[in-house]
Amino acid sequence: MIIFEFSRHEDDHDDLGPTAFDFGDMTVVGDLGSASSEDDGMGAMMIFVSVSMLLEELSALVERGRGGFNYMGMSSRFSLNFTLMKRRMTVRAGRVAIVDGDAGQVLDAVLQAANEFAARELPLLAADDGGRTDVEGSIASFSQAVQRYAQAN
Repeated sequence: MIIFEFSRHEDDHDDLGPTAFDFGDMTVVGDLGSASSEDDGMGAMMIFVSVSMLLEELSALVERGRGGFNYMGMSSRFSLNFTLMKRRMTVRAGRVAIVDGDAGQVLDAVLQAANEFAARELPLLAADDGGRTDVEGSIASFSQAVQRYAQAN
């Protein structure tokens, strides 16, 4: 079981409605553990920017085919470490392993969470909001990277 979840704080915007700079949380649940920006005082992150950054960094990792990176949510102390080796991906929060499993399943879980977040939150942003276009572009690029990875493996 691998679950990623991205959520926006409902009360974190002015009277004009949500913007790309709204804060929210990221949660990861795996067979080995879980981590959330809601826990341990890690602090919420600028969620639209953070989701885009995560997808872009994961896309680059998938394109390289191996290695890793440390991800940190924008304006947050919440961080995750992703490592890809052969067909396995490990996700850690600090020293705690959350996921150590099939990379395709991890990538699919991230893509599903990003698509659910986009379907729920992007319609609330103004059409010309930069966060909207960033998330849309990041999802499209990440989806292509996941497809190429699946075809190659």
